[in-house]
Order: sequence, then C-alpha cells, then structure tokens
Amino acid sequence: MTNETPTPAERSVITPDEIGQWKRTIEWHPLPELGEHKGVYIRELIAAEYDAYMASIAVPDGTTDDKTKQPNMKVDQETVRLRFLARTMCIEDGTPLYKFNEFRKVGKWKPAIVTELHEHAARLNGLDAEADEELAKN
Repeated sequence: MTNETPTPAERSVITPDEIGQWKRTIEWHPLPELGEHKGVYIRELIAAEYDAYMASIAVPDGTTDDKTKQPNMKVDQETVRLRFLARTMCIEDGTPLYKFNEFRKVGKWKPAIVTELHEHAARLNGLDAEADEELAKN
C-alpha cells in the first residue's frame, strides 16, 4: 500500500451502503489454563460502541468547572480494562458475552488472564503500542 494521495480521477468516495458492508473481525483467544479447548472470542468494536465505552469510563472527579458548573471528569482507572473487555469479549457470532453493566464479572478472573485478553482486544481494535507506531509512520 502506498501513502501517495490519489489523483481526483482515481478517488472514489465510499457510500453509506458501503460502510454498512464492513464486517467486524472476531478472533478466538484460547485460555488453556481454564481447561482444554477453553477460551473466548474477541471482537472489533464499531465506532459507536467504542464511543459508548469511552463515555462509560468517565466519572466525576469531585470538582466542578468554574465556568460551566458541570462536574469535571476523570478516567475510572479501577475499571477501564474490565469495561473494555466486557464490550469486546463475545460468542462466535459477535454477540457480547457480557452486558455492558456486567463488567465487574470480568474482575473475578486472574489478573494475568485479564491482562492477556486486554492486550489481544487492544491489538485487534488498533489501540496498542504497535498501532500507535504504525500510525506515526504514516
């Protein structure tokens, strides 16, 4: 793939119908420590799902903006990985394994498993260090 800008004659703007044809990637992640042939599927999020995830990790920080009188927000570091996994773990057809408000169930897993799954989900969704490096190259 080249990074050269196509000429106007070569350009083809995608249509709304073409956007709807996108197929999300779903990958199997084996978890042999839980038993033979055990594992979960990890799925790509669509933009609306990712935005909902981002909104779910924002919590009031206990202060108020002087101008707007609205609460200032911070990232809920305590549940950020759990919430992401609850949105990305799924069954084979892409149906989420957990409801979004069930993210704390993921917190009952071993930390090493959560870290392993989170790294897989981040890579699949282009949110890992490798994706950042690739973006910086372009």
